[in-house]
Amino acid sequence: MSDTQLASLGKYGEVVEYAPSESIIEQGEPSDGLFLVLEGKVGAYVTEPHGNEVHLRTIETGGHFGEIGLLEAGRRTATVRALTQSRLLSIDKKAFQELLKAPELAVPLLLGLSRSLAIRLTDLTNRVATLWALKDTWDT
Repeated sequence: MSDTQLASLGKYGEVVEYAPSESIIEQGEPSDGLFLVLEGKVGAYVTEPHGNEVHLRTIETGGHFGEIGLLEAGRRTATVRALTQSRLLSIDKKAFQELLKAPELAVPLLLGLSRSLAIRLTDLTNRVATLWALKDTWDT
């Protein structure tokens, strides 16, 4: 997005700040919005069935998280915590619906979200393939 588009996007959300280690969203909570990382670095974690926390990814300035909750109603799929002092733009569901009525903002935002999801899906596919290959070596 251009600087002008980013500035316009700001009217659809609220800028919030988080200190290092501060929790932003928790796995299992109801999904209620999308976050754009304006400055800083955050970490996404999932707690697996045995209670162990697994680091999924680090999201830096220019990144985003929480889009799954906007695109598919439900609960948060991960916990996200600030790794550094972070400034985020929080866009709730209602504001996101309004934003979609502004094509000059909606098109680049949705394209960016789609690209990001495609990259993450490719990464996940590669990880599953690697694990599946390891399974075959365990079976021999």
